[in-house]
Amino acid sequence: MAKSLNSVQIIGNLGAEPDVLTLPNGDIVTTMSVATTERWTDKETNEVKERTDWHRISAFKGNAEICKKYLHKGSSVFIQGSIRYESWEDKETGGTKYSTKIIANNIILLDKNQTNQSSSNT
Repeated sequence: MAKSLNSVQIIGNLGAEPDVLTLPNGDIVTTMSVATTERWTDKETNEVKERTDWHRISAFKGNAEICKKYLHKGSSVFIQGSIRYESWEDKETGGTKYSTKIIANNIILLDKNQTNQSSSNT
């Protein structure tokens, strides 16, 4: 069987407060939106341009605790994880819906005014 790798790293800022969900077993899941912005200079016009992409992040266990305690809207964060694709049937239309998110395996807070926390699910 061929080897494979599903790994992504982003550095960005939270667009809103993290959403925290407590599961029936007491574990928590934190979901958040993180923006990454790419900037470049247009070679023809010398105009600085930018594009912002929004990434859905889900964190579990220790990572979820770190997010719940330390992350807020605007927080700067490094996230390493894997991409997950999901699909489901829309109950209203019967059509298929799709979603892409990053499952965070490692989170490092980059804000200088926060306690420098990092977490890694083991």
